Amino acid sequence: GSARTGAATAWYRMLVQGWSPSRAYEEMWDYRRKDDGGRLRRFMNENTEQLVKRLLETGALEKAPDPLPVFGP
Repeated sequence: GSARTGAATAWYRMLVQGWSPSRAYEEMWDYRRKDDGGRLRRFMNENTEQLVKRLLETGALEKAPDPLPVFGP
């Protein structure tokens, strides 16, 4: 659950609250503390665009950040 919760929280921080990816990742890492070889970062980077599209369609997000947030390597 910590990976899913951390990802959802990081996406919220970036997409709604305007946090930088590095700040959101730092917070996520503070709670996770388990190296996954970058899998979670890759998953989030690969799915952010689709999530934003869906949030816009449902009205949960007013506008897409430009550019979309991306976690570094």
